[in-house]
Amino acid sequence: MLSAEQDLKKVKEPLIAELRTINDGEGGTEADSKHRADVLKKIHSAEEKYCNEMTPKYYQILQDRRSSLESLLPDYKRLEEVNAELNKTTTGLANAISSLVSWSLSY
Repeated sequence: MLSAEQDLKKVKEPLIAELRTINDGEGGTEADSKHRADVLKKIHSAEEKYCNEMTPKYYQILQDRRSSLESLLPDYKRLEEVNAELNKTTTGLANAISSLVSWSLSY
């Protein structure tokens, strides 16, 4: 588990436990409602801090992965072409459907 995720869990668990003890139903007071709202704000703040820390990291991972895949697309396309030729030579059947499906979404 990531350090940031562990930190978030450490902050949220006691707040969620506290939230469960607040009477927000019948017989609840205005103070209970305010207390509940304050605890929810603390939870939201902790989640927002986690997102602010982790989003750029995950975004960078996705960008790196995309760059890697884009650079390999020509190699994969050539591999698919060679495989289709081999299948046609071996079985006498063209592999047009596989090629269409594999590369119909490429750019």
